[in-house]
Amino acid sequence: MSVPVSARAQAFFARFEEAARVGARCPTKAQLRYLGRAHEPRQELLRAGLIKIDIYGSNWRVVTILAGPCAGLSTAPPPHEGEPWRTLGYPAAEPERAPVEHVLPVYFSRFIAPPTKAQLMAGR
Repeated sequence: MSVPVSARAQAFFARFEEAARVGARCPTKAQLRYLGRAHEPRQELLRAGLIKIDIYGSNWRVVTILAGPCAGLSTAPPPHEGEPWRTLGYPAAEPERAPVEHVLPVYFSRFIAPPTKAQLMAGR
């Protein structure tokens, strides 16, 4: 690894690499439990640019290795069709924004809202 990461993160990276090398499903929390809590090492690997994670329906995750001898390999794709609903990776991709087309301006200066029930009950 070219970017320095903690020993725990290296252990997680080795498991992700192993799964990607054989085309297995991304290791689940239960399978990684013996390595400790998964959040911090995973974030460390994402920030270092070593992995990218695509999250699909039913919490199916596909980890793509971005650095090292297994660069470009991914864990098994989901068994169902569809696009990932979220992608984790740094730097985060900026979503494309469509330009807003403005129509005729709307003026609310003469708009008077009807009284609410509370105002009617109060005698206003």
